[in-house]
Amino acid sequence: MNANLVEKNMNIRIADFYSKEERSLYLRRIALAESGPTAAIIMLFPSDTKGIDTTCQKCINNGYRLGLSSLSILNIFCKNEHNSPSTDKVNNSAILQEAEQCDQVILAFGSGNTYTDRKEEVLKLLARQSEKLYTLKSSKGTLFSHPLSPFCKEWEIVKVEK
Repeated sequence: MNANLVEKNMNIRIADFYSKEERSLYLRRIALAESGPTAAIIMLFPSDTKGIDTTCQKCINNGYRLGLSSLSILNIFCKNEHNSPSTDKVNNSAILQEAEQCDQVILAFGSGNTYTDRKEEVLKLLARQSEKLYTLKSSKGTLFSHPLSPFCKEWEIVKVEK
């Protein structure tokens, strides 16, 4: 082997947590490294794509770049059937549990004025974790940006002000 080459292995493990009938996706937990900080990122609703979609790939890339050991992907809605997003108590429970267990909670459900009632409900749900709340700031300075925003290629994570 060339002495100028350094081998660096990545062993990424992904676990999805669905409802029994697999109609709701509550959590995607991604192990990126053996040690380091942990984060949960909360977005809008799960993709209907099985496997790694573009959003998940961007989360993995940025989580790895930030040195996270694991990243939990959650959504304010656990299913989106017929363009009608919905949630349930299990979804709220998963959000709370992951928020309690991780080092940071990254709110990335978009800065738009859609689903404002549910966004507020999730913020109230996370009130006890306020010291852990962060958001994605876009290159335009927009807070609560979604990872798919073209202005959010490399994550800038900022503390959510109370």
